[in-house]
Amino acid sequence: MVYTDLYVSCNMNYRKINIIKLSSFILIGYAIFYLNNFYLSINTFEYIKELNMNTLLKSLFAVSLAFHLSGAYAANHQPMYVIKTVNINANADKVWDKVSKFSDLGAWHPAVAKTEIVAGTDGKSGAKRLLTLQDGGQIKETLQAYDKKQKSMRYIITDGVLPVKEYVSTLRVMPNGDSASVIVWESSFDAKNVGEENKAFDTINAVYESGLNNLKKISE
Repeated sequence: MVYTDLYVSCNMNYRKINIIKLSSFILIGYAIFYLNNFYLSINTFEYIKELNMNTLLKSLFAVSLAFHLSGAYAANHQPMYVIKTVNINANADKVWDKVSKFSDLGAWHPAVAKTEIVAGTDGKSGAKRLLTLQDGGQIKETLQAYDKKQKSMRYIITDGVLPVKEYVSTLRVMPNGDSASVIVWESSFDAKNVGEENKAFDTINAVYESGLNNLKKISE
C-alpha cells in the first residue's frame, strides 16, 4: 500500500512581501517629504499653526501599515491541499464500478451511513447529495463534473459538519496495467474557522485514509 500526502497551508511568498514593503516605504517617504514641504509653505497662516504634523505622520504610518498587512495576506494566502493515492490489485473498471455512484458513497466509505440524491440526477453535473454519517452528522455536496470514460468526478462541499470551507475535491481511478489500478483522491480547502487549519487538514486526511483503506480491502 502506497500513500502520498501533500499539505500546503498559508505558504508565504517572501519575494512578494518584500516588494510590497519596498513600495509602501517609498510611498511613505514621498508622503512625508511633500507633507513637510506643504506644512512649511503655509505655516504663515494662523489656522495652520494648529496642524499637528506628528498626528498626521502617525495616521499615515497606521494607514500604510494596515494596507501593507492586508495586501500581503491577500497576495500570499494559499488554500490547503490533501492528495492521497492507493494502489489496488484490481483492474480500473472494477474499482470504478465501486466508487462511481455519486448516490452511494457508503458503498465503500465506512464513515457514511446513508447517501441521498436530493436534487438532480446521479452521475450528472449539478446533482446534489446529502450524506448522513455513522455518528448522525450530515454533509451536503454538489457534483460539478463527471467523466465516465476518464473514470473521474469532481464535487464540492456546500455545508456540513466537517471543519472546512471552499472545499473542492476530485476522485479518479487510473489503470496500472491490466489487473491493477491507482486511485487518487485530492482536494483543496480552507479551514472553516481561523486557527483550525491543523484540525481541518487532519480531518480530511483521516477521511481519505479510511475511505481508501476500505476500498482496497473490499476490491482485492
